Amino acid sequence: MRGDLAGIRPAAVLITAALAALAVGLAGCGSPGPAAGQAAHSAAPAGSSSIATLPTGSASQAADNAHGAGQLAKSRMRVLTRLSKAELCGMTPGEPAKLLGAPTEPPAYARRGGLGITCQWVRKGASASGATELYVGISSVISWTGAQAVDHKLRTRPVTVAGHPALAAAPQGNVTWGQVDVALGGNDDPVAEYRAPTLAIAMALAQALNPRILAMG
Repeated sequence: MRGDLAGIRPAAVLITAALAALAVGLAGCGSPGPAAGQAAHSAAPAGSSSIATLPTGSASQAADNAHGAGQLAKSRMRVLTRLSKAELCGMTPGEPAKLLGAPTEPPAYARRGGLGITCQWVRKGASASGATELYVGISSVISWTGAQAVDHKLRTRPVTVAGHPALAAAPQGNVTWGQVDVALGGNDDPVAEYRAPTLAIAMALAQALNPRILAMG
């Protein structure tokens, strides 16, 4: 879903307005601080692993509804869009460092005003960016159908994560991270978006976290 989740920072990833809105509508610009806007694939500066804010009536939301995916609000799995920090950032202290290949700062959790939730692990001493962090987000406005509608604009390929359909994309153009968007249920259910410096690491992150996230449902 190269749209984004809720946004961690004002800048957002968006390769295009439509893309930007999608990464789960939440989005976090790479920096672990309180940020205001990166949530659903909004436009973010190059190199910034963030998802920008997804305002009501945004391109990604329109794409979601246009593809018959406006039922996310009724999804029985909607509880996953409201997970706590302990639930979403549920890795042991050593896991992020092992995946990223370097020590990380404590996880930075953000709840983006009804758009979704995000968690980031940034390499210790580095500025948050696609090349220095691990990221997971779950949008409360973009369903699996909506995510596919946006992802088809990218060079994604279908993969499977713990038995669930997913779309994967390696770093490309202004998008400096690998990304895996995983269906948490059916077409009208939430999607988890995973990002990391490379697609291989993003896949490993998804394989590690997705089963834990689903167990919260």
